[in-house]
Amino acid sequence: MTSDMSRNDNLSRPNLESSLSEDSAQLSARKYSWIDAKRFIIFMSILAILTVFFWFLVPNIQAQILPQAPGGKNGPWVVKPHWNAHVAASVFFAAMIHPLFMIPLAEFWEREDISLGSEWKPSIELPKWEIYIRAGLFLTAFSFGMLMYFASWVEIGPDGVDKRFLWMNRHFSFEDVELLEMVADGDYSESSNEYGPWYRIKSENGFATFGLGNEGLTVEDLSAIASFVSDKVQLVWRRKSDSRSVD
Repeated sequence: MTSDMSRNDNLSRPNLESSLSEDSAQLSARKYSWIDAKRFIIFMSILAILTVFFWFLVPNIQAQILPQAPGGKNGPWVVKPHWNAHVAASVFFAAMIHPLFMIPLAEFWEREDISLGSEWKPSIELPKWEIYIRAGLFLTAFSFGMLMYFASWVEIGPDGVDKRFLWMNRHFSFEDVELLEMVADGDYSESSNEYGPWYRIKSENGFATFGLGNEGLTVEDLSAIASFVSDKVQLVWRRKSDSRSVD
């Protein structure tokens, strides 16, 4: 008997959906109203709540992936990705979960429109294929930031600098370092698009950067890392040529 009931539910659901779509196709257009504004607020509120939830969750996941280091005055140090990668990871997961909440709400709102006999339609209605392409591009952009958050970091210690950038690993010893550049506190560099304090270690094998934009680093941490690297390399930090005061 249970199997018969579930079979009947499966049969009735497509009929219900087709009935809803037929009824909604006959609805008259209405002007944007408080009903539609309320739906938009609910839509954005759910997305915001999910984003905040993942903002606090993803650092716990990241902590299981990134190497650990004591930091402080003596190091070694692990430089985490820029804070905007944290934003990207939070938004990405929120956007992936968001439809699970919106699908049942969309069905409820469709029934509500049918009972009202009208629906609001945007003045510019995009075709579905264009919506899917835009959503795909949005998720692709934020997925890259999410990958950066979980799979990119810089380790600085007695053996040199180890840089992990997604699938690439690079190591360069302090003997390979050619240049130490910095943007002083209170300065801004247009070429690097960074406010100081910000530092860049350049070697034959690549470069590594660290600044206040990297999560978890304080001004004291930056000063300790800069002093450590300068002592090891036996070079002085040079102010970037395009840096200027923003005071």
